[in-house]
Amino acid sequence: MKSTVIALLATTSQAAVAPAGTSALAGGNLDEAGYMWLTDVLPDAGYTECDVDADCNVSPATGNSCAAFMIGDAQADQGYCIGTPDCGDDKLAAIWNDGTADETSAETYSMECNDATTDATGEAMDIMDFMYWDAWTSGLSACTADADCTVTGTTCGDAT
Repeated sequence: MKSTVIALLATTSQAAVAPAGTSALAGGNLDEAGYMWLTDVLPDAGYTECDVDADCNVSPATGNSCAAFMIGDAQADQGYCIGTPDCGDDKLAAIWNDGTADETSAETYSMECNDATTDATGEAMDIMDFMYWDAWTSGLSACTADADCTVTGTTCGDAT
């Protein structure tokens, strides 16, 4: 009986960390509190799931945005509706209660919204596609000809 209880406790504590092979984007590099916040607390927080801002502004609701929650180098795999003023880089504490006490992750989280204003910058994209697009294009420089490119081996072109 004693060994059964010890095995159960070991299994319970192991379940709270990211499984081996979990990608960084899915929370594989987070501490226990951060991983549990991303995979347990956030989905149960009562936010409405969304893909685009229109999902969050069904009458009579207005002034909301569809946001991607980011923690460390991880990202929630679903968008959630928040008040538009909450969009941005503010770093907030990710807290998980392990059943006995609150644990605060070393990583903080932010709520990123699609702030694009043109189709070319991703305005029409759903929040998850926009986050990937924004990350991929943020390192690019505007150009009109190959001569504008300052990095050896690069050419000017369209990112579509």
